[in-house]
Amino acid sequence: MRGLRYVYAAAAAVAVIAATYGYSAEVTRQRGEQFGTELAAIQEDVGRMQDAFYSAGAMREEGDITAEELDTVYDGHVEALGAVLARYDALDPPDQFRGAVALLKESTAAQLESDKGYIEWSRTGDQAARARSDALLQESLEYELLGLAEFAAAKAGASRDADAPFTPPPPGISERAARAAQSMRDACAADHPGGGAGLEECVAAADEWLGRHLP
Repeated sequence: MRGLRYVYAAAAAVAVIAATYGYSAEVTRQRGEQFGTELAAIQEDVGRMQDAFYSAGAMREEGDITAEELDTVYDGHVEALGAVLARYDALDPPDQFRGAVALLKESTAAQLESDKGYIEWSRTGDQAARARSDALLQESLEYELLGLAEFAAAKAGASRDADAPFTPPPPGISERAARAAQSMRDACAADHPGGGAGLEECVAAADEWLGRHLP
């Protein structure tokens, strides 16, 4: 059930992103299309990895693979999903989409930690590890929903403001928004290694984004 839950969400994410990028000005449009294609590919790969991850567990339960083979799949999964996180940092999103990218990256990071807990439970039977895994899976799905909402709002040009405050699910949202904003600031530093006005404007935009997303 938890596998299907994630795969359905991932498929929806790819559909939303792939269907909604596109811009009017030619240069901006080309940049936006490249960004949208790359982001959709990342989300599609994450969904594919999760499908393979849960399928391997089901195959082991049915006796189709050995415990050693399952361990190999699990180890490879953790390595591959960890490598995906760097792909978010390599994106060149238009400014209004930086928040969405940060939230989707946090979703994948939470998914990775959830999978690590699930693997620990499958190997040791530690119920505490399973409980942590389930909680992190829920957090990952919430991050993804927030990221998709942010993506759609940015595409529509509906930047959230004081007249239409952002009201995400309350549990832990302040901490999640703060982590996403820090990811945006880190991206600013990478994009503007020489500092200057460009860095200041980028960091200010991240701070403004955080202010709009705090409950």
